[in-house]
Amino acid sequence: MFDTSARFRNLSLARKLTALGMASASAALLAGGAIWLVFSLVSEARDERREMATIAQVTSINSAAAVTFGDGRAATETLSALRANQHIIAATIQLPDGRILARYDRDAGGAARHALTTTPPAISEATTFGRTRLHCAVRENPFR
Repeated sequence: MFDTSARFRNLSLARKLTALGMASASAALLAGGAIWLVFSLVSEARDERREMATIAQVTSINSAAAVTFGDGRAATETLSALRANQHIIAATIQLPDGRILARYDRDAGGAARHALTTTPPAISEATTFGRTRLHCAVRENPFR
């Protein structure tokens, strides 16, 4: 049969050092690639959450007047701007008593298995008037 240890023993010192260097370099490349992959996936998920939280906060600020006056049409217009982001699959603006003032739904046929929901309060001059809730599909390919 093929005896690796006997074959390695018969190599010259230069060949043994070359093989050892190649093995350690390969292991370092594999470890570095794995670390980079994990870091990329974690940072992409964190960036996705941060982006959606920012969009929800901006939507909350923009809908504060509509919530204050109970203007469903203005709130619906505010939410309609969310169609620009393909990952937002649904959004609602709720009044303080829990009733829904406006709703946005994208046809999410085949939406991702996981979703991110963020709910910042609609605030105007330190007074909470309601809540804006965004439901976002998780990106299919984090390396776009």
